[in-house]
Amino acid sequence: MENNKQELLALGSIVVLKGGYKKLMIVGRMQLQGEEEKLWDYLGVLYPEGYLH
Repeated sequence: MENNKQELLALGSIVVLKGGYKKLMIVGRMQLQGEEEKLWDYLGVLYPEGYLH
């Protein structure tokens, strides 16, 4: 997927990953990972559980 905001899913979207069975909710987009500066398209949490600490 290209990093084109028009193609990204909306925050709050509920998805199931390919090959997965648990629902995830999109809570962030275009996230940088630490010192590696790796860019991820999405940040998600389990749905309906949410962020579990």
